[in-house]
Amino acid sequence: MEGKSLIKSGKTTPAWSSSVGKQPLPSFSDSEAAEELLEQLVPTEDIMRIMRKCLPAHAKVSDEAKQAVQESVLRFISAVTSIAGEHCRQQQRQVVTSEDMLVALKRLCFNG
Repeated sequence: MEGKSLIKSGKTTPAWSSSVGKQPLPSFSDSEAAEELLEQLVPTEDIMRIMRKCLPAHAKVSDEAKQAVQESVLRFISAVTSIAGEHCRQQQRQVVTSEDMLVALKRLCFNG
């Protein structure tokens, strides 16, 4: 990411968006507005709670790393939800189920 936030830099279309979803992430010329939206959608405290479980007790995480993980989480959720919704529409249903989410994860190669 070369030290730049994808939201801050104005790049609104993720690499997977052409094959997955039709709605790119919002773009802001005001970086404070972008950070505020990101914080509302994926709170830093929640991200850090998860990261601390995976890191050694003495590890520190830079603000840039926190923001990169926040953006990645948001993009991951958007991708999975978009694919699940697409699968749901193909079956002419309006309610996305856990099975749709599992199909989406498999399409993204998360076959765990």
